[in-house]
Amino acid sequence: MKLSIQWLNDFIDLSSLSNEELADLLTMKTCEVEKIESFLPHLKQILVAKVESVEKHLNADKLVVCKVNNGGEVIQIVTGAPNVKAGKKYPLAAIGITLPNGMTMKKAKLRGLESYGMLCSESELGIEEFIFSDEFESKADGLLGLPDDFEVGSSLSEALKIDDTLLNIDNKSITHRPDLWSHFGFAREIASLTGLTLKLNPLESDFKISQDVDSKLGKVNIKIEKDAAISYCGALMSGLELRPSSLQMQARLLSVGMRPINNVVDASNYVMLELGQPNHAFDRSQLNDEIIIDFSKNEEKITTLDSKEHTLPEGIVLIRDKNKPVALGGVMGGENTEVSNTTTDLFLESATFHRHHIRRAVSKLGLRTEASQRFEKGQDPTNAKATILRFAELISKSCPNTQLGSINETTTEPTRENVIETSVSYLLQRLGSAKITGEQIHDILTKLNIKCQIEDDKLVAEVPSYRSYHDLTMADDLVEEVGRVIGYKEIEPGPIKMNIEVPQYLNKKRALEHKMRHLFVNRYQFIESYNYAFHSNNDIALDKRYSEDAEQLLNPIHQDLPNLRISPLVGLLKSLKENTKEENNIGFFETERIFIPSDGPSDGEELPEEKYFFASAFVSSSNDSESLAKLASIVRDLLEKLNLPIAQQVYSEYADHGDVFHPGRAGLASSRSNALIRWGQVSPKITDEMGLPNAYYLETFLDDLLEIEAKQSYYQPVTKYPASDFEVTLLMNATDRFADLQPSIGAIETKVDAGRDKTYIESIDYLGTYTGEQIESGKKAVSLKITWRNASRTLEGDEIKALQDKLLKKLSKVGYEMRS
Repeated sequence: MKLSIQWLNDFIDLSSLSNEELADLLTMKTCEVEKIESFLPHLKQILVAKVESVEKHLNADKLVVCKVNNGGEVIQIVTGAPNVKAGKKYPLAAIGITLPNGMTMKKAKLRGLESYGMLCSESELGIEEFIFSDEFESKADGLLGLPDDFEVGSSLSEALKIDDTLLNIDNKSITHRPDLWSHFGFAREIASLTGLTLKLNPLESDFKISQDVDSKLGKVNIKIEKDAAISYCGALMSGLELRPSSLQMQARLLSVGMRPINNVVDASNYVMLELGQPNHAFDRSQLNDEIIIDFSKNEEKITTLDSKEHTLPEGIVLIRDKNKPVALGGVMGGENTEVSNTTTDLFLESATFHRHHIRRAVSKLGLRTEASQRFEKGQDPTNAKATILRFAELISKSCPNTQLGSINETTTEPTRENVIETSVSYLLQRLGSAKITGEQIHDILTKLNIKCQIEDDKLVAEVPSYRSYHDLTMADDLVEEVGRVIGYKEIEPGPIKMNIEVPQYLNKKRALEHKMRHLFVNRYQFIESYNYAFHSNNDIALDKRYSEDAEQLLNPIHQDLPNLRISPLVGLLKSLKENTKEENNIGFFETERIFIPSDGPSDGEELPEEKYFFASAFVSSSNDSESLAKLASIVRDLLEKLNLPIAQQVYSEYADHGDVFHPGRAGLASSRSNALIRWGQVSPKITDEMGLPNAYYLETFLDDLLEIEAKQSYYQPVTKYPASDFEVTLLMNATDRFADLQPSIGAIETKVDAGRDKTYIESIDYLGTYTGEQIESGKKAVSLKITWRNASRTLEGDEIKALQDKLLKKLSKVGYEMRS
């Protein structure tokens, strides 16, 4: 949020503070000031200049030669502007000045004549968003003509009275302070911190009420249904003429990021930025005699001021007249009652809504505005009536003949002014080493407009209404107020005094998580990904294992993400999609929670089960066989590093995969008792839908892996006797699987399983698959490496030959022939 120093000075005299001192004061005691910046700083260098004479250029039909008085001297300017006239005043960019478009003024020669600068248009000055009145000559294809009373030689920012400095406030640091979402709110805060006196309170604006307006335009009744608003104020206004706002008002709006439109819309925005209270103006001729604040019905429609039609869910705050919706309460007005060039009579409104209702509307509709941001924080209902008077006052400055009718105010709850009872000792205890007395606490709270009474140790604080809603509600809030005012640097840091004990348990799940991260980053070269814990309806449809029972949120952060995450797959594939534009070989992993249906009996009230998953996915420029082999080796190595030796790993086809994996290319890695990791190629239906090449994926739950980590280590000293490797290529049917082949080879064992002086198969490694011209149709050549070992001796040559022959005979017997 941006604060205008010029605007703040309307309410409090800041001449005793430099901009830097003010920024430091707010940063240390209230909120972070991220930046100090000037508004249109280049206009300070642009001069008001008067054209003394205009003569035709002898060598160019479209150029003229001007003698220009800049307040110090008369210089020559050659220009092609069609509207330049002798005796008129224009903005002058002299030599050395750089304009917002990046152009730096230099001495130039145009068709033989020298030119010492440039007379400027609005676009060249970067002020085309201003709406200039008739006293300016404003043309899209010409110079900006200035009023005759502008002083020659003065800077343009001085002549326009728009010289200003802005403080850029970090919005996050005032989320809990709805009273600070305005210029007057900050002026009041600065007065409390410095002891300076407020010289103007716009909440005390007075405007003469005319009963004639009510009798002429008819009274508009206000009705609040079902607690849809806390308060609603409305008044009729007559005598409007739509025209541009003053340049100063336009400049202040532009300086804080709002575009000027006309004197009514600008006044509305100005009041909101000044008081923090959103408001709206309806065209009276488009309204009936009754305003109803209620909730929307399902599928009800409204077209808002941005010309977008919204189909509303049930329960959105809606403002209606008798026949139609006219505004989204707290968010945006309706197009059907918009103020236009023919509008002469207005209905001014200012209301306060429950913040949870506005948050729901913003979330459901995906429509966040300046008004909704303020209502989401919570507003003080006592500001609503004062805002109408200030709104009318500002409109009257551009339309002196306007008249305001009586203000009709309806409320659903009394004004809140919290009373907090605590003790001085309680505050002092929590302020630690800060040297402060009860008298100082009383003085600080009083300056913050908190009425304070202290008797002995008892402290009673009466909080003003503008800080009673969602802000100062308990004693610890007063501790924070006193602490920030005296300055946290006054509180010396110290150690917490408590008994130090050895932790009773180790967080094994967190330790496993760190170990998995280490392996995937440093050993397997994957990148960690962080994804939303929410899914769209399209997302949950991609993983059908839990999609039917996905948990829907009653108040999602975005209307397109209404479901809790049921699968890590979608987030990882989206990460791959974003990065495959730059890289063909890349992998991501993620560890977090998913929310899956509970296995227990359902009564309609049970919460989903939160399970910590670990998942990874990658794409590769290698072929499918090589990529699957890579994934298989990662699974095998991962389990081995997690204390499950290869001999204890069991691999089978994973069939119950809900169309997540490619049929026939999905595996389940298990211990001898429990399923552990699901892995394989992602279904082409999914990757095609997401516009991805073939992708490979594994997933597991950390609780499943904890079971194998918790077991006694399988470590055995490395045997000193060498193993014997045998590589063989077998001819198989193209549809045969490795799982079908393994039983014919034999079981993998460890030396513990095998016992002493027994030769055992230590590993069976897949090397690759070949299909091509030399392999007959319907067949494939699969290369394997079988490793034998004896833990107590070296295998003899004849013994090895016998093992190989026996293996080939067993394979041949079941139909697998060795390829020579």
